[in-house]
Amino acid sequence: MKDSELRKGIKLYLKGEAEMAIEVLDNYIKQNEDRNGQAHFYKGLAYYDIGEFTESIENLKKAIEFNPSYSQYHYRLGIAYSRMFQHNEGIRSLEEAIRLNKKNNRAKFLLGTMYFEIGEMENAMNIFSSIIKSNPLHSSAKYYYALCCYYTGKNEDALAALKEIIDINPQFVDAYNKLIDIHLKNDEIERACYLVFKGLENGIKSLDYVVRFYDCLVRINKEEDAEKFLEELKQRVDVSFFTKIIEVLNDTKKIKKEVGYAG
Repeated sequence: MKDSELRKGIKLYLKGEAEMAIEVLDNYIKQNEDRNGQAHFYKGLAYYDIGEFTESIENLKKAIEFNPSYSQYHYRLGIAYSRMFQHNEGIRSLEEAIRLNKKNNRAKFLLGTMYFEIGEMENAMNIFSSIIKSNPLHSSAKYYYALCCYYTGKNEDALAALKEIIDINPQFVDAYNKLIDIHLKNDEIERACYLVFKGLENGIKSLDYVVRFYDCLVRINKEEDAEKFLEELKQRVDVSFFTKIIEVLNDTKKIKKEVGYAG
């Protein structure tokens, strides 16, 4: 069987036909030596796309046996491990991907998030700091860096990083939410309200964003502030958006009442 069959399998994968790609690539592997691991690599990617992560890992590991010096193979194996919550294996794969290609910033970012998920904040912070140094506008890396600062007690650094994110990306909802949470924790209600409205002014059109803040106020027993927030919100947004917010809040209250939620 010629390499045309390999190309056919890769083409099927790139067209989004993962299951057909697996069949073609499997037949190719049975009858040919996969000299550079390419057939196993794309077969692993196809299994990943259909949610078969164990099969994906096995094929990506096989691709690495054929070609251990290709950074992308290790990177994609790290991604598959991350979906299986096998953090230690994922970290080793990503570190190898970076060793082979120091410019693989996607591998660096994923490695940072994996360190973050297992609570190794200093390692995560160092990685995100390195990414930011090479790309100061990488708002996602800066966001994780801010979270690392926050969870290691470096609150001022966290606040500064979150504010920088909003300057870079005025619609970065998670950055607003974290800043708002910090101000609520410090009982700085006015400052938190200001940030919510700033986000709306900067183009955030998310019901969840607004409803989340209202629920936070209610949860910390600031019902009066929550109602004041709604009154001001009514003056600042269009009628249809405000109506949808009220509908969501009413539905939430109804559900809580039906299940006997006392919060």
